[in-house]
Amino acid sequence: SPDTQAWQNDYLQGTGCEMYTEALSPSFIGMTFPQASELCFIKLKLLLLAIESKTEDGNDSKISINPRGAKIQANTTGFFIAQSADEVKRAWFYCKACHVDVRDETLIKKCKCKNLATFRKGVRAVQAVGRASEYLFFN
Repeated sequence: SPDTQAWQNDYLQGTGCEMYTEALSPSFIGMTFPQASELCFIKLKLLLLAIESKTEDGNDSKISINPRGAKIQANTTGFFIAQSADEVKRAWFYCKACHVDVRDETLIKKCKCKNLATFRKGVRAVQAVGRASEYLFFN
């Protein structure tokens, strides 16, 4: 409200925040944690606090809070402070090919670029291999 001081508005907004997790999009791969957190804060209006990195075999994971020297790898999950789970989806939808010029963070939605299509093909290929191995195992 107009009668509320700026710090009070900030405080009230902060009380509505919670911690959420979301997978980071492939566009983050290779960035350092400071680069990723800066992009999240400035472009996506998200506060990235930590990441969870999985081993290549996927059997083990490690959570790192503000890891200065860490580089983002595939299948990294981010830990965010935000108002809603919908807000943190921007970290998954972000595409450097499609969203580099987007100024309004609410416009960062699922895109239909070549990179996303390539990712989907990879997922389909993994699913097909999984089905084929199930077929061979049970027949």
